[in-house]
Amino acid sequence: MNPYDVLGISKEATQGDIKAAYKQAAQRAHPDKKEGGDATEYILIQEAYAILSDPQAKAHYDKTGETAGNTRTVVEQRLVTLFAYLLDESCDSGNLVHAAERAMSASNQSFVALLRKSEARLIRLRSLRTRVAAQARNLFTELIDGRIEEEIANIANYERELDINNAVVDMLADYSDNQGLPPC
Repeated sequence: MNPYDVLGISKEATQGDIKAAYKQAAQRAHPDKKEGGDATEYILIQEAYAILSDPQAKAHYDKTGETAGNTRTVVEQRLVTLFAYLLDESCDSGNLVHAAERAMSASNQSFVALLRKSEARLIRLRSLRTRVAAQARNLFTELIDGRIEEEIANIANYERELDINNAVVDMLADYSDNQGLPPC
């Protein structure tokens, strides 16, 4: 996850720009919206803001390109973000862990759908590219090659997000009501 891309800002953005972009993105993706809300996108927006609004985490990301700081892994940060989201929302499902598991399941379904679409686009683009003369280099082939690279990157990103979500689900198995998690 590139937090700048998630919030739609450049690395030169000020803290005010970051906060404004976060508020706009969070309102757009909020899962409680009747139209257009997306829990998966909302969680990514929360994670992006957590990184960019924290000067140390932002500096770490800018230096290394890694979203995990020294104190939390990406998986732990995703779980913290998920719990924070569930605590902020009205939860009528009874159990915080079960609500988190359902949210991860929905998120995984979204990522699987995105992954399948990207895989299908990649197949179509590669098929189209093989029909174009192998020696021909023109604007059309450059466009196709660029789109192929984008889809390969998208697929790798979706697979990574699925791995993170699955690790969060595994980590959720370690939690139970007797660990002090309240019913919601």
